[in-house]
Amino acid sequence: MLEKYLGFYVWQGMALMKNAALLKQLPAVTKRLFLSFTAADYRFLATSNGVRTAKSFINKANMRGIRVELLIGEPTLALPLYVNNIQSMVQVFRSIPFDGVQLDIERDQLASYEKPIWDAGIITAIATTRMHLNRFTERDIPIGITVHHRELVVSGFQERLCGVEAPEVTAMYYASNPVAVLNFPNLYPDWKYANTSIAVSIEESLSSEESTFKRGRIESLEQWNDLHSRLQCPIIVQSFEDYMKAEV
Repeated sequence: MLEKYLGFYVWQGMALMKNAALLKQLPAVTKRLFLSFTAADYRFLATSNGVRTAKSFINKANMRGIRVELLIGEPTLALPLYVNNIQSMVQVFRSIPFDGVQLDIERDQLASYEKPIWDAGIITAIATTRMHLNRFTERDIPIGITVHHRELVVSGFQERLCGVEAPEVTAMYYASNPVAVLNFPNLYPDWKYANTSIAVSIEESLSSEESTFKRGRIESLEQWNDLHSRLQCPIIVQSFEDYMKAEV
């Protein structure tokens, strides 16, 4: 049984790092934040001021019981030509104590002719991430991946994951109807991967069938709390920025 909590994808990671007071506005059951950074952000994180900013934020979040993880959301990292670009991102672990790495490398964001490469490419990306982490830190850093729920039925996917140190899998299942989300285990009876979370959406840009944005923060939070309690797994929310824009 997995711990029950909420997490958030944070696509403007530096903006949150520089305004740590926003941590107070997160739901009390929040235990994880996945922070994404731009190329300019990575350059800042390589400076002494950037390291101080990151360490201060991570410390404040950790004191609230929240893990801060590096979010890498670049689909081309599933391609052989680009996979080693992971090195330039995870080298921040040399000086910044992030609590984990979340790879959001989605097949659907690749060109149609590139999509068949994803099956092997995502495994290579995980292994490459582990290799570079081992170079940059002595800590055992957990790696997770975010995938569309359709990937759970791809032949051999579970077995390939087991061969790369069994990362956590977060399955994107964007349905605003809680009954549909609660039916998730029945849709994938052959999925036996123990370390699985479910991602849901509060994105303003999505339809009301996919996102709870129009319901506002309070009703959305009530639904998420019910989901992680009944499904007995973490619920990861896309995204922090949309949550903050939703009506209180």
